[in-house]
Amino acid sequence: MIPTVTPEWLSDSLRSRGALPTGRVTAVLPGNADSDKILPFQVLYSPEAPDSAPERLLLKVNLNGGLYGIVETRLYDDFQDTPSPPLPPTYETGIDSSSSHSYLLQQDLSETHHLAVTDENPPTIDALGAIVDQIARVHAFYWDRPATREACFVTPRQDITAMCMAAKHEELTESVKHVIPRQLQMIFTSKDLDPSWKSICEHAMRAWPALYDKRISKSKLTLIHGDLHPWNIFVPNERSGLPLIFDWELLCRGLGVYDLCYLILWCRLDPEERSRFEATLIPRYQNRLVELGVVDYSLDACHQDYRLAIIPNILPPLAWQRPHNLVATTEAFFDWNCEELYHPA
Repeated sequence: MIPTVTPEWLSDSLRSRGALPTGRVTAVLPGNADSDKILPFQVLYSPEAPDSAPERLLLKVNLNGGLYGIVETRLYDDFQDTPSPPLPPTYETGIDSSSSHSYLLQQDLSETHHLAVTDENPPTIDALGAIVDQIARVHAFYWDRPATREACFVTPRQDITAMCMAAKHEELTESVKHVIPRQLQMIFTSKDLDPSWKSICEHAMRAWPALYDKRISKSKLTLIHGDLHPWNIFVPNERSGLPLIFDWELLCRGLGVYDLCYLILWCRLDPEERSRFEATLIPRYQNRLVELGVVDYSLDACHQDYRLAIIPNILPPLAWQRPHNLVATTEAFFDWNCEELYHPA
């Protein structure tokens, strides 16, 4: 059941996470909600409350059911005791076992942070590097852990993770089979796409289940965000803190470097600029994993996985019907000679 936000409930929630050691909440003032999923509010406290008590909070509600709320609350629960986690400050999570409806009680960062990429803040290598450091913390935390094989992280959901999720061969084949006749056909009605790319994308997608099945058998997998575009990342306005990553509803088992590849491609850089970003960010990601305790994962292996991860990045632009994003993915596909992965010269 989704809780009603009362001063009593909020006091208990903050107190249980150590955010309100003294005093209590005296009033909750609802803010302007842009959707029925994010409910912001301002908090007033008694005089005994510390200055550090959060003044602005939000309740993120997931009423979709299914696995989305299960995997997201799981991640926040797993990181609740981690110092300075790469996530928005979170004070309570909850999920209804019968409906799978879930909620997160979090700090509202809208006034202190901005999205990672905006018109005023174009992507830079340094800015994306800080994000890479943060996502690597999540990947290293789950790297090859038994938890990654739990059903909630490997059960297909028919969304944009249909190709990046390390599912069974037959499930990957079934997912691809449904995408090609609908979404692939539709996006190539756009005049922004070279018609010859259509068959290239189709062949790559049909070859993907066998390619991925072979790679999955070698392990070195983790839990991935699955939708790590720059607008799911908050950066402090003062530029003195670290990026914080949100919207973990698509958390699933896969290649860690898929998140990095997705992030770079969704910045829609020109090919030369993208190559410069890749030349710095791929080694940085691999080195960060090693620093965090990941073993037997070389830079060469990371490069191979990045090349492989370009292929499942074909799917998200199809799902959202965004031709310009497919252009970025296809350019990377050609630059990395991905066709050679399933059609050796």
